[in-house]
Amino acid sequence: MAKKQKIEEEITKSFYPLASSKGIDISSLTMRMAEYVTQDIPVVVFIQEISKLFLSFFKCDRFELWLYENQHCHRYLTDWQSGGTFEHQSRICLLDKADTDEEDSPLSDFEKLCRDIFYEKLEKYLPFISKRGSLLTGDIIETIKAWKRQAGLHRWANVEYDEGFNSVIAIPLSCLKEKIGLLFLKSKKSDFFFKKNIELYEELVRDLSFALITHQTQQNLQERVKELSCLYSIAHLATLPNLVLEDVLQKITELLPRAWQYPRVAAARIFYDGVDYKTTDFTASPDKQSAAIVIDNKKKGEVEVVYTQKMPLQDEGPFLAAERHLIDAIASEIALIITQKQVEEEHKRLHAQLMQADRLGTLGQVAAGVAHELNEPLGNILGFAQLAMKAPEMPHQTVKDLEKIVTAALHSREVIRKLLFFARQVPSKNEPVKLNEIAANGLFFLESRCAKAGIEMVRYLAANLPPFQGDASQIHQVLVNLVVNAIQAMPDGGTLTIRTHADDKWVYLTVQDTGDGIDEKIIKKIFLPFFTTKDINNGTGLGLAVVDDIVTAHRGKITVESKKGEGTVFVISFPHKGNQEETKEG
Repeated sequence: MAKKQKIEEEITKSFYPLASSKGIDISSLTMRMAEYVTQDIPVVVFIQEISKLFLSFFKCDRFELWLYENQHCHRYLTDWQSGGTFEHQSRICLLDKADTDEEDSPLSDFEKLCRDIFYEKLEKYLPFISKRGSLLTGDIIETIKAWKRQAGLHRWANVEYDEGFNSVIAIPLSCLKEKIGLLFLKSKKSDFFFKKNIELYEELVRDLSFALITHQTQQNLQERVKELSCLYSIAHLATLPNLVLEDVLQKITELLPRAWQYPRVAAARIFYDGVDYKTTDFTASPDKQSAAIVIDNKKKGEVEVVYTQKMPLQDEGPFLAAERHLIDAIASEIALIITQKQVEEEHKRLHAQLMQADRLGTLGQVAAGVAHELNEPLGNILGFAQLAMKAPEMPHQTVKDLEKIVTAALHSREVIRKLLFFARQVPSKNEPVKLNEIAANGLFFLESRCAKAGIEMVRYLAANLPPFQGDASQIHQVLVNLVVNAIQAMPDGGTLTIRTHADDKWVYLTVQDTGDGIDEKIIKKIFLPFFTTKDINNGTGLGLAVVDDIVTAHRGKITVESKKGEGTVFVISFPHKGNQEETKEG
């Protein structure tokens, strides 16, 4: 007996450099742990460094730590390899309180035993269990058999254990009476650990528990600071003047990596409106964390953070549960910024259009004044020319020249009349309107514009089209506005079709183009005042609004059919009574 004790003491001295005749000195190891607690390193790195200390100190083959968080058990393994190198793994194993020993249980015999140790279900009188409920064995196979036999489990002689270790220490970790995990030290040698030192092992694990909790608390605080700093920076970006949405999204993307646990290997991307905003080192990776950008209950884009290197498993792949909350908050913040920017842009556009409308109103007043001023001299020119044509013995050539003067004066007067109409200087009328005449006259000034734009104008005007009550000048404006819109929709040329027809109740005017078409998302907005998809210099957003007002005032209807890239059809209908038959013209 004395010989065995002497051998144990010699082994203790060789295995534990800090061992003394009174036991193992763990103060140095505890101080080293305390140094790591103060360092700003992720929890996985912290555990890896602690595992190296334990393996170097105890000279065993494996350090294993099970930490319970969010109903999951994170399992960290570090093996002592030849040459003093370390191998680290992190994976999740699910252990609950269920007293299951069924054959289809996902837990191995060893995991079931560890579960009972963690939940303090083992009797303290068992030879392999300490007074504090820790496990220490030099032959794990026999220990599992004894545990199964004592628990009355079926087929206790059959042991599920293939890790290749013989000696095992399993000590529960707790802090302030809260269980946080299990620490394992394992050796391939039999009877490697000494039962007399179990209290020292447990004391060391108690210090480790406090170190883990302290480090985790500090890390949680630092992560929270990073999260708040990130959200504050994003909010600050949204307030910067003269910063367009594209620049805001790019700057937000560059902020994101700093808020994650491993900023040096983190990369980010924001996808919105068909455009990618990403950091320079971003590459697609299966290890990613993403959140949808939702605006008006529709997904409009995505925020994504990836790690460019393989990182240890955490709550969500290599990411923390807190980072899930953060990326969701960032996606919501981006959605608010996008909405705010859209409102700002719409306000600026509306303001510019109102200014343009005001200028157009002023221009209308000037045009009306100019038209009135020109009417008098044009009347004199027309009158004197017609009077001169009645003079006797007027040379033939002079008569022809006077006829040209009269024709030009009449044309000019018609232009002035139309100018007065567009300047709203012509009073509304209620008289029979002949739609074909309006179409013929209205298209006269637009045919040359169509020819210059490479647009073929085709007219289908129904014969015997019945008249309807209204203001001919306003119906003329409807036609002109629709045709001008159609011309602008065909910048590369196309076909413009004007059609009139009628049925028993309605007279119809159809304007069809083969242009760009109207996006279905905005087709309901095209009749709103000042709404336009054109640049400020190319449209006021009033043309179709005026058309809608005139048609409504005439108790008519307007419908629109459009397909993107295929063209648009406007159909205007006015109430009447009569019959018609269609003929092709032009």
